[in-house]
Amino acid sequence: MSARPDISALGGLVLPATLATQAQLWFEEYFGGFSHSFDFQTANLSDHSDDHLFPYAPGRYAAGCNMAYRREALLGIGGFLVSLGTGTPAFGGEDLEAMITLASRGATIAFEPAALIRHIHRETPEQFMKQVFGYGAGLTAMYAALLRRDPSHLIRMLRLAPRGLRSLVVSRETRSFGNESTYPVSTSSVERRGMLLGPLAYAKSRRFFQQRRKSVEDALGGLSRY
Repeated sequence: MSARPDISALGGLVLPATLATQAQLWFEEYFGGFSHSFDFQTANLSDHSDDHLFPYAPGRYAAGCNMAYRREALLGIGGFLVSLGTGTPAFGGEDLEAMITLASRGATIAFEPAALIRHIHRETPEQFMKQVFGYGAGLTAMYAALLRRDPSHLIRMLRLAPRGLRSLVVSRETRSFGNESTYPVSTSSVERRGMLLGPLAYAKSRRFFQQRRKSVEDALGGLSRY
């Protein structure tokens, strides 16, 4: 990134560490893996080439397991939203929320395939389904957080929604390794259940962190009296 001061954040190539189980193959088939290109790419509001969903599908450029931000750029948007972190009721999404926020404010983001890591996919069908649910919930929790931070996102998101739905359906249909999909037929419904839960999960997570902050502030206030 030092050679490209115009780039505020970028993601790298993520390939599977192993494809030893059926569930690990399902992940690659259903989600198309983490990375969908081997070419260096940049995008911003004035130049995003063929990315017709920009900036609301940042997974094209980065995954949380392999991304980097310029410190000043990340601090400029207030850092990550901890209420979206992995392990919270919101299931995750703070990484992509930060990427979308930067891009929507005019920053340039990039994908660098030379920055390669290997990801260990979930090994069992149960773990895969749990991940599918979590990804669905985390996605819509992240969108809910975006709207809370900046309600003006709503108009742009509604305008792009038909394209996003078409893209999702077509991409799912073309990822099968053979003539038919091998992942369970219930996979899409599990993901949709997660998506329906996402906004409520974000609200629950946000309340939790608000209450935790208040408890800490109350405790510190009590100590300050001694």
